[in-house]
Formats: sequence, structure tokens, C-alpha cells
Amino acid sequence: PVSVIIPTYGRPRDLKRCLEAVLSQCRTGDEVIVVSRDDDRGTAETLANFGDSVVNVRVTEPGQIEALCSGLAQAVGDVIAITDDDTIPRTDWLELLCAPFVDPTVGAVGGRDVVHHDNEIEGGAENIVGTFTWYGVAIGNHHLGAGIARDVDFLKGCNCAFRRSLYSLPLGLLGNGAQRANDMASCLEVRRLGQRIVYDP
Repeated sequence: PVSVIIPTYGRPRDLKRCLEAVLSQCRTGDEVIVVSRDDDRGTAETLANFGDSVVNVRVTEPGQIEALCSGLAQAVGDVIAITDDDTIPRTDWLELLCAPFVDPTVGAVGGRDVVHHDNEIEGGAENIVGTFTWYGVAIGNHHLGAGIARDVDFLKGCNCAFRRSLYSLPLGLLGNGAQRANDMASCLEVRRLGQRIVYDP
């Protein structure tokens, strides 16, 4: 089974569009979990329109790690797929995201983050994606990756999935919001455990 986790805060209109797309997938998730703050009334009103098709986990503490930990505690899937509340996944998103897990050496999978500026998609193509240089600089480019699927060092948190058995969240990161680099830390743990991380544009 696959669990989709969507952390959200204060963006009910974006969340509605995201959920409509997630629930219209060719390969649907076995459960869709939205993690929201207990004081976020707009999100609660939006989720009421989706009924039993969405599980709402409420949290009191701020921060993306708190939200992801709470969603993970509720999830039943062997694969945990994650996206942001302001994304609109294409209909084959979950199908493509889950496909590489047939290989037991794959521990995490991610895809391109298609970035929009008003009505235009940010252009460009890069072959180097999600990589650390030998001198320690992280090169992202997840929004520009092109070509075939390949192994990388880390993924972008708005479009990724992990084997539940390998997915761990870092504690103690600074910040109360997105807590930058939490996705990178989770990927580094997958690599430490000897499993592959695949990026497929």
C-alpha cells in the first residue's frame, strides 16, 4: 500500500486543487493524509468537502517535521509519498513515483518540480541533479532535471517517496516553517543504509 502525506498550513484554495489532483490519479493512493494545524479553520472547512477520501491529522506544534512525523505515525503504507499543498500532480504522478520500488535496492524516488512563474513554466534542462560535489556543495536542479532516470544523492520534498522502513525524519533542525533541508537529511539516511535514491524527470 501507498500512503500520500500532504502537510498544509493556511492555503485552503491551493490544497483543494492539490487534493483534486491527488484523488484523480491513474494509480490512486491507498490513503491520503493531510496534516494541518488545529487552528487552521480554512483548511478544516476545505477538508470537510472531501469526506472520507482524506484523513485529516491535526497538530498543535508548527514546523514541517512535526507535520510529517504526525502523518507518518498515521500512515499504513509500505511506501510513503509526499507532496506540498500548492502542487497539482499530473495524473500519472503516483504511478511513476512508485514504479522504481519494484527494485529492492531502491529506497527513495523523486521527480521533477515543475516551477511556474505566473502562466509560464521555468525553462532549462540540467543533467546534474540532487548531487553533492566532492567539496561539499549541494546542487539541486530538481526543477530542471532532464533525461533518463538516474541515481542521485538527495531529492526535493515536494515530489518524493520513501520506503517506510527506511524513512526517518531529522530532529532538531532550525526554523518553525519548512525547516530547510529536512528532505536532504532523510535522503542521506537512506544512502547511509546502503539503498539507492532515484530521480526520474
